[in-house]
Amino acid sequence: MKKLVSLITSGMLAAMPLMPLTIDTETAAFSENESKTADYVGEQIDLNNIIFNLDVIPKNIVAPFTTSAVDSGVIDSGTTDDGFEYEIYGTYEEKFNEKEEWVTDILTRDYVVITEYSGTKSDISVPASIKGVTVTHIGEWAFANSSLVSINIPDSVSAIGNCAFYGCSSLTKINIPDSVSTIEDSTFGYCTSLTKITIPDSVSTIEDSAFESCSSLASLTIPDSVISIGSSAFRDCSSLIKIKLSENMTFIEKGLFAGCSKLASIDIPDGVAYIGSGAFQNCTSLNKVKFPSELSVIKDSAFQNTGFTEITIPDGITVIDRNTFCECANLKNVTIPDSVEEIGKNAFSVCQSLKNITVPETVKILEDKFYGGYYSFSSDWILYDDATISGYEGTVAETYSNEKGITFISLGESTTGGGAEVTLLGDANEDGNVNMSDATLIIQYIGNHDVYGLSAQGLANADTTNDGMITGADAVAIQMLIADMIDKLPYIE
Repeated sequence: MKKLVSLITSGMLAAMPLMPLTIDTETAAFSENESKTADYVGEQIDLNNIIFNLDVIPKNIVAPFTTSAVDSGVIDSGTTDDGFEYEIYGTYEEKFNEKEEWVTDILTRDYVVITEYSGTKSDISVPASIKGVTVTHIGEWAFANSSLVSINIPDSVSAIGNCAFYGCSSLTKINIPDSVSTIEDSTFGYCTSLTKITIPDSVSTIEDSAFESCSSLASLTIPDSVISIGSSAFRDCSSLIKIKLSENMTFIEKGLFAGCSKLASIDIPDGVAYIGSGAFQNCTSLNKVKFPSELSVIKDSAFQNTGFTEITIPDGITVIDRNTFCECANLKNVTIPDSVEEIGKNAFSVCQSLKNITVPETVKILEDKFYGGYYSFSSDWILYDDATISGYEGTVAETYSNEKGITFISLGESTTGGGAEVTLLGDANEDGNVNMSDATLIIQYIGNHDVYGLSAQGLANADTTNDGMITGADAVAIQMLIADMIDKLPYIE
């Protein structure tokens, strides 16, 4: 009598179809659903005292059977005569042959990846094919830290891996094929001799640090095909004096042009709504920026230590974030639109040429040290003697000036009352109660107001010390009220 049983495989054999094995039950008894799982080629499987070895067909199987798995991966590798190390990728089938042996058959030879260069030449051309297979990829770190001076990449290449040319400090000439869609992380980072490069229209994405510290790169055009540029992509390109951005960008990532010390002007495309942290930080020559009409967010330190002599904040910005224009030594005039409701800590500090700043009555919060002083070597904040603030009576501008001892120049009485009306002093979260959750929210807001925001109403309610600012003292006042240490708010020492 004979029965069919299934030998189930997993792991690298998981793709094999389940093949019923015809077993002579005179040598072993099987239950109807007897099965075991093999995890690797060569593992022995014990089914009721009969040992099945997956790379040798058991002798007690009456009818011969075949089973196979198709997979893909590296099918060949080596080094060409001129030093290009490579891997050939394709598909292959692993199976038992007629001699009951486990064999591998190559089905397709799909593409070649250049993995490294071990040659001695400084001027090279990447081969378009190896062993008759097309070269389509340059692998991660393939030419990194080499002494290459020039390299020609064939049009067949559609992908260039992370850090492929990182640290090629002698590289002066290279082409990017128009089949490449992404310039990956740090691909050309620290190619310090590279003076120019053409980005083809096929590219849609430039990833983080792609051209970081290309310190000889003088000009660059980003084609309109590019919709995304990663953080620090052009950081410390210290010779960059001219760049044209893609008209299809919607944001400027953090640190994108930080340290481009010769960049004097830039037009930001109209579709950009967001400028990230430190995007132009330490661009010490930058004194002219065309801001887009849709811009709504400028993050912290975006223009810290730049060369502006005057700046008009775009209408639509509601928050001038921390350190945004800090250390702008040449800045003399600032125009702040009525859309601004908050000015962050150090936003205009260490701007020694800025003798006056006009704060609109729409501003509801001025963070500590937003303007009017500098830091000493001992980190003490010291006021400039000639700093003045212009603003409206009864607003945070007047309160801040009085608090810091800065000369206040009145523009008349406020017509808005300086912001939202207080509904319940201390009710920062606007839930109708004053408790520890309000004190906690105030502390969180001070620590990271990007994450823990307060509405205009919440800001008005949170000023429990009535000083026009949101500080830790406001949270302490709420705690004192809860502990019956004071009878009511505001708490004024």
